Amino acid sequence: GNANQWPGNARAAGIPVSTTPRVGSVGVIMAGQYGHTVWVESVNSNGTINVSQYNYWSTGWGNYSEMYNVSPATYDYYIYF
Repeated sequence: GNANQWPGNARAAGIPVSTTPRVGSVGVIMAGQYGHTVWVESVNSNGTINVSQYNYWSTGWGNYSEMYNVSPATYDYYIYF
């Protein structure tokens, strides 16, 4: 499904979902028609996170990007795999 369907689908499959980031979790933005997901690469000592992603609006479809020192509140949910 779309990114904004992932948290509900994960819960239905018994996969933990939280609002607290962990290394190796998927951050989910629920807004918009499709939502957006990122991979949490690291959690910094100041509580911010570093993420990697594809298809971020400013980099364009199919492009990889990384973001550093992002507020964890940017993402609505984190899915633990």
